[in-house]
Parts: sequence; structure tokens; C-alpha cells
Amino acid sequence: KLLKFYLSSWSSFWGPPQKDGIYMEVNVKEGYKKTDIGLIPIDWEENSLESIGDFVNGKPHESKVISSGEHFLITIDSINIDGELKAEHKRINSSGNFLHKGDIVIILSDIAHGYLLGLCDVIPEDNKYVLNQRVGRLSCHTEFAPQYIRYQINRNQNHFRMRGQGTSQRHIYKRDIDELFIPIPYTFKEQKTIAEVLSDVDGYIESLEKLIAKKRMIKQGAMQELLTGKRQLSGFRGKWKEKKIEDITEIVSGGTPRTKNVEYWDGQIDWCTPTDITNTKGKYLCHTERRITESGLKNSSASLLPPGTLLLCSRATIGEVKIAAKRICTNQGFKCLICSDEVQNEFLYYLILTMKSKLIEKSNGSTFLEISKKDIGGIEIKLPLYDEQNAIVEILSDMDEEIIELEKKLRNVCQIKQGMMQELLTGKIRLI
Repeated sequence: KLLKFYLSSWSSFWGPPQKDGIYMEVNVKEGYKKTDIGLIPIDWEENSLESIGDFVNGKPHESKVISSGEHFLITIDSINIDGELKAEHKRINSSGNFLHKGDIVIILSDIAHGYLLGLCDVIPEDNKYVLNQRVGRLSCHTEFAPQYIRYQINRNQNHFRMRGQGTSQRHIYKRDIDELFIPIPYTFKEQKTIAEVLSDVDGYIESLEKLIAKKRMIKQGAMQELLTGKRQLSGFRGKWKEKKIEDITEIVSGGTPRTKNVEYWDGQIDWCTPTDITNTKGKYLCHTERRITESGLKNSSASLLPPGTLLLCSRATIGEVKIAAKRICTNQGFKCLICSDEVQNEFLYYLILTMKSKLIEKSNGSTFLEISKKDIGGIEIKLPLYDEQNAIVEILSDMDEEIIELEKKLRNVCQIKQGMMQELLTGKIRLI
């Protein structure tokens, strides 16, 4: 079991309704107290980061960066969107000003939207890291657990985003760090235990991410071998034939009805754009953002395509492809492939996924790249007998399903973590 801990009662904690963040009744659940940051356990405190530790800004070290440096330089690019130190850093050789194990490093500058402002992580070892400008360091006093403080800072990103200043790049300053108040258990032990529980979840999330990445690499390798005939499945001996795509498919372009004619739009016919393709998870496209009418279909160059058609982007996102789950039409950014009886559509779908670079190489255009119907049709592929195509598709589909299930599990764990952070970092649920 990943986590094992006992939780106190979930029910009837928050009690009275709120309006604009203010409690409308005086009564507070026993064992809790009102503070400026909300209800917290009576044996917790609200502390500002200013009182929790000493904060300093980094200094410019870019001129010292060398590929063979012995020390890591912490920059605004060293922390990812999840508030974690990346594995790779710029390197320098330094004779001092090292960060220490337990120091919290905080991003002080970010691009226009400021999504990374205030994100932080804890330095894992002594005398290995050096702090660059536009990154700050908070050194916690001994009564505070750095990992607990880090989780509290990372869950308060709105505090920093609201205070970010600047246009092309937004910045926060020492006062913005100092003025953040967070709830803190009175004992170091409780702080440390909460951080350990959340760290266990983070570790599980990381292991799932690594497993998904590994499964994707295995699938990619299998596609390269199975779809090119480099490795033939046991039980199949048939010779693979050279075929042009135009010989085994009907290639159909799309079109767009006049956008100003309201009679052509908001009908019952799904009308696909490249954005629909890139926004779709999995291999099948089931619905589109926009629809057209029968009149719009008749008065444009769009064609109604049967289920199973490969919707292949021929502009902008060249090489992106999905399979139509129902009757559909597309705009002119597609060269759709209706497969003959000689080729299994999912086999060709997987094969096209390996051909994106080839499709881009064959593209032309000054304003934007586009691959023509002729160039797509002239691409040669190796094609096994239909039964072997089916067997290959079954293997790759099983791999897809495994990855989809792992991704679903990852999303669920991430949601659980968000709930746990809300409960544990506010004291709504106490660890025993």
C-alpha cells in the first residue's frame, strides 16, 4: 500500500456558510480557531514567511557558466511547473555562496502570465548549488520543516500572481515573500509528517510518469519494428508488398462553407479542423467543435467521409492524424484517407504516426507549409497481408490501452493529491 495513515473525522468541519470568505456565524467547531487566513486547529499558528526564515536574492552568475562546472546554478529555469527542481542545470565553478540542504529556492521572475512566480523547491544537499539572480532563497529557522513550508508556498500561487509586476516579464520581490501568511502546526514533528505523506504521493506520481514514459518508448520501438517488417510476428510468413498510398486509399480534400452565411453553420454535420485533431486524446475523433448544415456541405468543397476514415492534417500540424469515429467532413487543411479492402485503417494510422518527418520533408509553401495530394499519394509503404496487419494492430492497440489506463490512474492520483493538500495543509484533517 502506498500510504497508510489515520485521519480524523471528515464530517461537519466547516460548519457555517461563508460570504466573500467571511464566516457569517460566530460558532466555530471545537478544537479550531478563526484567523485572518481562515479556520485552523487551535494548536496551529499563522506565520508570515518573514518570521519563518531569512530571505535573500540571488546574484548574477551567467558569466561563470561552463559546460564542465562542478556546481549547479539555480536559475528561473531550474524549477518546473510542478514546483520541483529539474534534473539538469547550468553548471559553474564556485568558491563560495553555496546553498545548504533545506534551503528553499523560489522563482522571482517569469514571462508575461507569471504562472511560475513563487514556485519553489528544497535544496537536497550542501555545497553543490549556487543561487542566480531572479531566484530567491528562504532559509528556515530550526523549528520549521522546510518541506512543509515548501508545500504551503506552492499551494499559494495566487498570492504571487496577484502581486507580480511588469509587462513582458513579471517579477515579485522580498516584500511579496515576507507578506505571505501560512498555517503551521505547532510541533516540528507534525509539520514533518504532513510533508512526508505528501512527498510519498509525489513519489508515486513520479513513478507513474516514468512508467508511462517507458511504455511510450517501448510502443515507439515496437512500431518501428512491426510496421516496417523489420521483425515479423510468429506464425506469419507472407512477403510484404511495396505499395503507394494512392494505390490503397482514396485521398479526399476538405473545404469550408462561407463563414458569413448563417444557413451553413450550426447544423448536424461534424466539421473537423486541425485544432479538433490536436485536442483529441486517443486514436478516434468522436466530435468536433463546429458543425455545418446540409446546405453548407453542398455549397462547399467539403466531402462527407465514412466512419474509419483517416483524418490526416496536411497544413500547420502536418502529419497529425486521427480516425473518424462517425460520418464527418473537414476543412481544407486535410488530405483524408479512405482505406481500401487491402489495408486495415488502424494499421495505416499507426504507420502514419511514424512518418511525420517524411511528410514534413515533402511539404512546400511560402506562407505556410502544406503537403499535396500527389505527394501523399506517392509515398511508398510496405504492406503485409491483411491478417498480419490485424495482428500488428492488436499488439499496438493493447499497448495504447495500457498507456491510457496508466494516464487515467495518474490523473486520479493528481486529483487525490490536490484534495489531500487542501485537507492536510489547513488542518481540516489531522494525522495521528
